[in-house]
Amino acid sequence: MCDFSDKIKRSKLIIFDLGNVLLDVNVGKSVEAYKRLGVPDVEKILTDSCAVGGAFIALEQGTISTAEFCEQIRRASGISLSDSDIVSALNAMLGSFPDSKVKLVERLRKRYTVVLLSNTNAVHKECFDTMARGYKSLSDLFDRTWYSHEMHLSKPSAEIFTQVLEYHKCKPTETSFFDDSSKNVAAAQQLGINAFLVSAEMPVERYFSFLDEE
Repeated sequence: MCDFSDKIKRSKLIIFDLGNVLLDVNVGKSVEAYKRLGVPDVEKILTDSCAVGGAFIALEQGTISTAEFCEQIRRASGISLSDSDIVSALNAMLGSFPDSKVKLVERLRKRYTVVLLSNTNAVHKECFDTMARGYKSLSDLFDRTWYSHEMHLSKPSAEIFTQVLEYHKCKPTETSFFDDSSKNVAAAQQLGINAFLVSAEMPVERYFSFLDEE
């Protein structure tokens, strides 16, 4: 059996990232949507924490409101865009929440505490919250959902991980964490958490293939 399988099996707490772990996300679609609106340097707005006064990161950490974010985008673009246009373009990156991922979480909850820990924002949450088929809200699918904009913290800070561990009364060695960001995985590993990188080559389901062998 793979070494990672042993670590996961011994865990009590499973922590999932959301984007490109459970929910399909393509940032390029938001980039294209903003470019169609005429917003310049949109790549920096969405990926550079220094851009537009760090508007996207500030939204992600809950230090500015959706209205303030939209106003900063208008100022940066010099275009009189509506809030709805800005919000729609931001949500364009969000894809689907496959039924297979819903079933995986349901299956895991029978033997683990399963939570969601996502760097996200109020705009995205309103959009993706009802994407899991059969659930009114993602909070009903998981034992607990943790969102950066509500915590005013974001990965890869150590504090966001320790807050989750303390709440669930779990040691790092009793925890398995799955994320598509190598920085976030490395930060969790530094705390002693069993952290695993999810990618196209290693989708999250493969980490739990041992379930079908039991």
